[in-house]
Amino acid sequence: RELLEAVRGKGLLEIRSALTKHKFKCGPRVHGSSYFCFEAPGHYPCVYDIIGERYKDSKTATAKSSMRMRSHPQLIMYLEGALARGASVRLESAWDWAAHTGSRSRSRSPAQLEPTTAPSSPP
Repeated sequence: RELLEAVRGKGLLEIRSALTKHKFKCGPRVHGSSYFCFEAPGHYPCVYDIIGERYKDSKTATAKSSMRMRSHPQLIMYLEGALARGASVRLESAWDWAAHTGSRSRSRSPAQLEPTTAPSSPP
């Protein structure tokens, strides 16, 4: 909730410090543009589970994470979706790209987020 309040109504370039404060990994600003890519930390809900179906064919999806976000609307949709889902969600750290791309890699089991044990309150 705190992060959602901090980023709502601001431009993407204005929210970088709020994202890093909440342990999001932020890449460099893309040259000649007004955006940068960023990833949710492992203790946050899985990005793919929250907004991935809308962006699964995006060039921002990688084998290292469920997806990288790169727009303010994506971030808002993700944070609102995570809050709407409640406490029982798979964490970003439990994501297994191979299981969703047809690879024969063994999938990790989903983790459950308990509100009382979260390292810091997710979105």
